[in-house]
Amino acid sequence: MQIIERLDNHNNSGINELTPELLEPVFLSNKMLGRLSKSKSAEKIIDFMAQQIVRNPANLQLHLSRIHFYSQQNNREGVYGALLDLYSVLKEKGWPLRKRLLHKYHTQLKSEQGLILSACLSGRIEKNKAIPCVKESMLSDGRTGTHRLLIKQKPMHEAQNRDVVEDARDLINSGQIGEATVLLKKALLINPRREDIGLELMIIYRHSRNYQAIEKILQSTKGLPLALRPQWQELAVCLKSDVDNDNRQRSC
Repeated sequence: MQIIERLDNHNNSGINELTPELLEPVFLSNKMLGRLSKSKSAEKIIDFMAQQIVRNPANLQLHLSRIHFYSQQNNREGVYGALLDLYSVLKEKGWPLRKRLLHKYHTQLKSEQGLILSACLSGRIEKNKAIPCVKESMLSDGRTGTHRLLIKQKPMHEAQNRDVVEDARDLINSGQIGEATVLLKKALLINPRREDIGLELMIIYRHSRNYQAIEKILQSTKGLPLALRPQWQELAVCLKSDVDNDNRQRSC
């Protein structure tokens, strides 16, 4: 609620200055998402939504927010990928919703993409039919291409010269949160000055509300030049307060 109140009290330039890791897109209205779609936080919001779609694919509100956000960016591939993910989750269900969304966003789709979704809507596409390649789809099975050519994409982890943050995001997107956490913790102890590693790890701990883990990070990096140390300390205090409040409510 604090973040939403801050958003309501900021103008557009103020929104651009908000710390990206504090944003909670699932709680933001379409109006707020529209304003944020052109901000410095846009990429962080896209990454966050992608992670959440993988973790909870049945969350229809998150799917709708993701489609709307890409639409506000006028990101054709993003709109198609987000629609494709929603279609994948609903399968034969939710026909009125799928039809309404296709009608609403069809002008932002390429012709072939629109044909594919129309075929899915009408049930005219085979289960194993190839689909146009789009990296923004988080729930596709890796079969990509066109109607004439089927291409099997190589898993992302096979790419060379991968960065630890990219590897961690791949693990998160495949539901391996524990493995991603371990990878980021080791990397942070080796490279404590890297803000991007710290931010990824803070996102995980914030959503798991694991303030004990944050306290361990602060303890193990004493004497080291830990980037964003004040933010780490603030997050630990906030999460501990939230957990304590929940415990008191349960004991009442």
